[in-house]
Amino acid sequence: MDLSYLPIEQNFIGVCTFSLLLVTVALVFFHMAVVKSVEMPKYFAQFFSISLIIISAVYIGLGLVQYHQRIQKFDDLPATEKVYWIIFLTLGILFMFLEIFICMVMIQKSSNRKLPFSNR
Repeated sequence: MDLSYLPIEQNFIGVCTFSLLLVTVALVFFHMAVVKSVEMPKYFAQFFSISLIIISAVYIGLGLVQYHQRIQKFDDLPATEKVYWIIFLTLGILFMFLEIFICMVMIQKSSNRKLPFSNR
């Protein structure tokens, strides 16, 4: 059995891990800015947090494109690996959309505007 595609999947998991770390740092930093436990102007902290989320979303998007392009080179993937490929792509896309939604919420909270779909 040829397992030469495994480093590609490991690289993608590494991208997801780093992206999740960026999101975690951004959310903690944003929370610290909201409760004023960090000593810096609120808008700078919010800008840094939102920037980290955007960087994370772009990073996961690039990781998805690279993963998709590299895994397509293997024509003889086992059926189970094709299922994993679809799951990885689907979850990666959902994660990227979740990051964008979190970023929208952070922007809304920092500008005190309502989102189009919010009830408040």
